[in-house]
Amino acid sequence: MTTTADIRAAIAAKIQSIAGIGQVHAYERFAVQQSKLKELYAFEDRILGWNVSRASFKKTMIGDGLFLVRSNWKVRGYMSLDDASETELLFDALTDQLQAKLANDPTFGIASWVPDYELKAELEPVMFCGILCHSATITFDSMHEETATIDEALNDFNTMHSQFDIDPHESANEHAKWLQEPSDYSTSKPELTDTNILQE
Repeated sequence: MTTTADIRAAIAAKIQSIAGIGQVHAYERFAVQQSKLKELYAFEDRILGWNVSRASFKKTMIGDGLFLVRSNWKVRGYMSLDDASETELLFDALTDQLQAKLANDPTFGIASWVPDYELKAELEPVMFCGILCHSATITFDSMHEETATIDEALNDFNTMHSQFDIDPHESANEHAKWLQEPSDYSTSKPELTDTNILQE
């Protein structure tokens, strides 16, 4: 069964397969010091790198213990700007290659088809690691089926409510008479209730 982690890894692998694409991270990277963050995205003589993150998801039950998960992904990329080297054209070409690679197989070989598949890209200059960079944000959806874990499937059975009738009289004969003519007795039919929580 396909998992979200499988799809994330497949997306990163698709990006990584593009020649000259730069650093590729399967998750959004952070660092307290800008110099450390710059190292994570350094490629050859410039900043050039990408990360994959899941922005949101929707999980719908389609059967007993079976769910359809639709995830919205964001791929973000950065490239240090150098006007003399016409880096905007270079970055634009890389972005075109990347979106084509992702759009060519929206299932990434492991997910389900998204009927209304759509890929969007936004490009703009930003400050990244204290350096003026080109940036691209590419968004798209994936869809896959997912089964509930054993713990999730057993959630409804973790709590047991019990209710018992208790004989209100010392003898069976008196109790039998009470059941036939309860109005002759002032005592209401007693019950014992209990709730048990199963320990993990």
